[in-house]
Amino acid sequence: MADPFPLYLPAEARRLFQSESLLRRFAQAAHFTGSSRLLELHGSLGGLALARALNCTITVVEPDQKVAETLKERARLAGIGDKVTWLVQPLATVNFPEKSFDGIFSFGRIAGYPDALARKCRPWLDEKGRLALTYVMAVGRQPAKVALESWADRLGRPIVSPRETLLSMEPEGFEPFFFNDTATTEMDEFY
Repeated sequence: MADPFPLYLPAEARRLFQSESLLRRFAQAAHFTGSSRLLELHGSLGGLALARALNCTITVVEPDQKVAETLKERARLAGIGDKVTWLVQPLATVNFPEKSFDGIFSFGRIAGYPDALARKCRPWLDEKGRLALTYVMAVGRQPAKVALESWADRLGRPIVSPRETLLSMEPEGFEPFFFNDTATTEMDEFY
């Protein structure tokens, strides 16, 4: 049986999706600006850094009260506490009016299956809004079988290619844009 979402890293683990260069590339690719209305599925320091760098508003859905309190304090210390709205509840219970956001993202934590998130989040996005998710995919000609099997057991479904993942989101009105994999050296340092 699959582990419940979201998947957590231990608190002492080095966060893979927090580098300034990755956040900058992400914001540029998604066309986020200071006037962007953003929604983060499961809070992260990366999301706070993005809100600070762009000086934009961000709504964070975080199911874990302890994580939310820690991130609220970080936002306050960074001087962006007034730019962040917090919803401390499971993602499954959240609903927003149509076209509430220019972008919806999740950094470093798997918030759910991409096709299911696309279905749930599409109505919340503006017409040209972007959805960016962290998800495990089979990349390369010969991905490590043990890693794929381990993630498949954890997620409760087979790990597929980036193409198949993007195509699973297309029926919800998303035009597949791209995927960005983490450099091998960065992954080696992480693991």
